Amino acid sequence: MNIQYSIVSKGDAVIQRTLSPTLRKAAESFPVVTATGPRQSGKTTIVRDVFAHYRYVSLEIPDKRQ
Repeated sequence: MNIQYSIVSKGDAVIQRTLSPTLRKAAESFPVVTATGPRQSGKTTIVRDVFAHYRYVSLEIPDKRQ
């Protein structure tokens, strides 16, 4: 599945995007769902919003963040 999406935020509110139901459906069908895209495009925001009932763990190496 290759789906493009955008996240729009107004202050602290995140506007629900059409990708949310697709992510939920993919998670029902596959054991792993990956969100990829350019930096600061909203990947973490949408994944944390859609899967809020899961614990979030970052696999990024802290020394590599900039």
